[in-house]
Amino acid sequence: SGMLNGGPVVYYINKLHKKEKAALILTGWQIEGTPGRILLETGKFVYEGREIDVKMKIKRLDFSAHAGRKDLFKFIEKLNPEKIFCIHGDHTQEFAEELRRKGFDAVAPLANERTFKV
Repeated sequence: SGMLNGGPVVYYINKLHKKEKAALILTGWQIEGTPGRILLETGKFVYEGREIDVKMKIKRLDFSAHAGRKDLFKFIEKLNPEKIFCIHGDHTQEFAEELRRKGFDAVAPLANERTFKV
């Protein structure tokens, strides 16, 4: 979930927290006292009474609204990421294909896909 207080992200943090090459990017506001805010402020993930020192990179990007296709392309070209996961949008398969045609390593995971090697 967005504040790191449940959902699949808890599993992934537990699996990846020691990997310095891994990264967690938070894209929304983190309310004071939530696991997400605590992680941003302290570098520790606190969940269900456990405290974990997180070695992976933690970044916060502020997205104020959903971007359109044109804005997404500009953002991607400027960022030039190694891999792109197209999720949470209309026509994600087509968008990933268009990105691949432009030379990016892009995928649009299907609902039943579980993990990707990055």
